[in-house]
Amino acid sequence: MEQKKTVRIRTKQLHVDTGEIIPAVVGCCPQQPLEILPFESEADTVLADNIHVALARCDPHVHARESVVPSRDEFERYRLREASFEQTLAAVHRANAGYNVYRASLAALKGGVWLIGCMGNTPWAPVGLKRWEQTCQLYWHNSLVYTHVWPRMEPGTVPINHQQAKDFGSTFGGSGLSPAERDEMYQEYAGCDVSYHNDQARPDQTLAEFFSHNNGPPEVRFHWYFNEETVLASQRETIALARAHGLRSLLTRHVPTGSAFRMLIAEREQGGLLLPIEVGLDYLYWNRDMVIGHPTGMINYRRPALPSPEEQDGLIEELRRHSDDPSVYIASDHAPHRPEDKAFRNAKPGSPGTRLLELST
Repeated sequence: MEQKKTVRIRTKQLHVDTGEIIPAVVGCCPQQPLEILPFESEADTVLADNIHVALARCDPHVHARESVVPSRDEFERYRLREASFEQTLAAVHRANAGYNVYRASLAALKGGVWLIGCMGNTPWAPVGLKRWEQTCQLYWHNSLVYTHVWPRMEPGTVPINHQQAKDFGSTFGGSGLSPAERDEMYQEYAGCDVSYHNDQARPDQTLAEFFSHNNGPPEVRFHWYFNEETVLASQRETIALARAHGLRSLLTRHVPTGSAFRMLIAEREQGGLLLPIEVGLDYLYWNRDMVIGHPTGMINYRRPALPSPEEQDGLIEELRRHSDDPSVYIASDHAPHRPEDKAFRNAKPGSPGTRLLELST
């Protein structure tokens, strides 16, 4: 980037705008148009035969969710909070039957994406160096595009050098960490980089309690529960943790509203902590009023809540205002499931991940 040097990449699988897949050398130089050169041209990097190149988007928030199958010996050696080998193995096989990184890479190529960053909420999660390396190898082997896996934060593990760890402790239905466990976890990450989901539950009532007295349209009841207030509370709490324990950077994932975006900008001005911002793709296309009565409304469960029309306008305006800031970007939260895996069953949602956007198109 600093030298603005051209890097030439040879691939047998270049996807061009005509829909063809051709062998070629792609020349990449910052702030310059991409070059497509003959396959025999000189190259700095030669990609493996199964690696595809699409021109030329990056999606750093994807849920491929394929999981490494540990041996019993690996389970005993590297387990953290997993209590039973048999239960863990069964959970891994269930996950792998419905998800895989190959399917995720096909979805990426269809969207013109050739670099994806995958979340580590899998049954045998990439926690600790060995499990993370195993997951990376599995994903690299099975993906058709360049794939990175974010290691997962858990109490009692040490950071992995030069890796941004993913905190699932703020996620409703996720890690289930107590405030004390989460605080202890952040202590280990002084000077490091972390990302988090801003979608924790309300402190005053459970989802079931909220549903018992709320009679609104079922398409939006989840979005009324996970509203802007819960997002702001989650961001406030996690930023305080990051500052208290001296993190280098804290990435907020899938920011859903203008107010949530502005809060992060205001926090940046205090200094002392880098605060990259990821905006959720769905929120730029859909707001919660649009799902009422819509044919795909009942498969649109996504945390945090869809914005109101006014909140959506604010988010789009903020994104435009900061369009030249490389630390502000869009990601999809895509998860490559079958439509039936994402549908509501017994008034409860199936697998999350960009439902409304992908299934309504």
